[in-house]
This record gives sequence, structure tokens and C-alpha cells, in this order.
Amino acid sequence: MARRNFPTTTRNTLFVFVFTLVVVYLLYKLAIILSQSLFFTSADRIQFVIVGKETTVYSLSLTDDRQYVMRLPADIKINVPGGYGAYRVGSLTKLVALEKKPEILKKGFSLATSSFVTYYFYTSDEPIYYGGLRDDEFVKHNPRLFLTLSSNANIFDRLFLFLKLTQIKDGSLTSLNYKQEIDSVHDDVTFDSDSFRKRALGLMYQERFRKENKTVQIQYSQSYITARGVGTILEGNGIRINDIAQTEKADQDSKQPCVVVENTQEHSITTKAIASFFGCSTKEGSTDVYDIIVVLNNTEKDWQLLKQQ
Repeated sequence: MARRNFPTTTRNTLFVFVFTLVVVYLLYKLAIILSQSLFFTSADRIQFVIVGKETTVYSLSLTDDRQYVMRLPADIKINVPGGYGAYRVGSLTKLVALEKKPEILKKGFSLATSSFVTYYFYTSDEPIYYGGLRDDEFVKHNPRLFLTLSSNANIFDRLFLFLKLTQIKDGSLTSLNYKQEIDSVHDDVTFDSDSFRKRALGLMYQERFRKENKTVQIQYSQSYITARGVGTILEGNGIRINDIAQTEKADQDSKQPCVVVENTQEHSITTKAIASFFGCSTKEGSTDVYDIIVVLNNTEKDWQLLKQQ
């Protein structure tokens, strides 16, 4: 049977058609990613952490000049959700590599600062750091790090943060000093998140949540400590927690992630933000005397705390 050859013109037309489809598809995907990036965010403040020999949490305002940084030495310990307990900051990148869970960084520093630390940047070569803070004055990181370090930020988020940090002068960054408490038994230095929370209350909150002023109940089945940890993160962002209630395990689906229930069909900014940060689904439903109910479900295990904050 003779092989059928398409005319050259037909092959060229087919190639152009397929190429055009691929380009249109890629542009469409890029447009979606861009629309969901920080360039189109409704947030008025963004937190991110750069993990290294001297780990730094940045809290940058997108609406005014209130810019904050908090430096944490490698030797200090923070409580890491997920059942890891108190862990040295300088060993977190190694833990991330062993567990293959980079979101450990998001959870640990969000709990420590009682805020939504949405993005994390770290080196992927599994280094372990040691030491305390330098005594010299803080100098912001080179913005080029946003383009080279491993991160959960997409290319547009990286570009946004690169441009944002480039515009900020070193003198306009206010340092938030950490507090220490010494464990006399093990001589460990741990981050005193309770003390920090009291001193930094209101600094990292988002005005959009305060304006909505939604009342929130958190429902859990196993651990009040874990539910309270989730609550402190929400409160640090300006979300009002009215109640934390234990429910029967049978009333919750422990195999499903958290659910944010709101008593309106059109979900509020608060509901959307909680669902986005914790990876919850959303639904309309009865919320008793509250505006929003957060049912933790299996997310309670993901954010498990071994020691009260």
C-alpha cells in the first residue's frame, strides 16, 4: 500500500494551527496564574519568611508604610504544627527535606507570629544552620533571592515581591524583637510566642477582616490546643474568634479537610481567606449565632500541636 503524503502547504497549515493552539493555551494558563497572583490581591498586608542562617519573617503593608521584620536565630526553637513539637529554626530545612513537606515552614512561622505567613523561601540543599543573631543593624535581603530560592510562590508572586522589596528602604523596616524563655532542664532557647503575640497584637492584622467583623466559631474533635493555635493565627490577622467548641468525632468527617461554613450564599472575604490559607472547602449552611463556623476535620491532624502556645 502506497504511503500517502500530505502536500507541503497542508502540513505547514496544520503546524501553524497546532502551534497557535498551544500558544493560546499557554497564554490562557499564564493569565489565570497572573490573575491569582499578588498583582491582583485584595490583601492589605502580606507575610513571608526567608529561611537561612538568620531566618527573617517580613510583614509588608500593601496600603501604607508600616513594614515589619522579625529575625530569628538558627538556635532558637519554635513549635511546629503537625506533631513535630519544638524544633530548631536552623534545622527546619532539613526537616522539610526528610518529610518532603515544605508547607512545614508556612505552618511553623504562621503559628509563631500569629499571622498568615503565606509564602516561604529556602535553599533546597538541606543545610543545617547554627548560631545566634548578628549584632549589626539589619539589612534587607537582596531582592534577587526571590528569583533563585525554592518557594511556594509562582513566578508572578516572586516578581511582585522582588519589586516590592526593591522599593522599600532599609530604614523603613521596623524590627520586631523576639522574646526568649529558657528551659532550665534542657537549656533550650525557645521562642515565646505568647509574649510576642501580646506585644505585636494589631501590627500584622488586615483591616479588611476588621471591617467585616465576622463572628467565628472553631469546631474540633480531638485537641483544644490545636484548635486554639488555629484561632490565634486568625486573631492575629484581625479575625474575631468568639468560641472554640469540641464536637463528637462522629459529627465530623476526619478524612476530609476543614470546611468553612457561612450563613450566606455569597461568601465573605473572611471566609475566602480562611479557606484559602488552610485549604478548606466552603459551603452555605446554618451557623447558629455565629457568622462563620470553621470545622477542622482532618486539618486538625495536619496542624496538631504537642505543646500549648
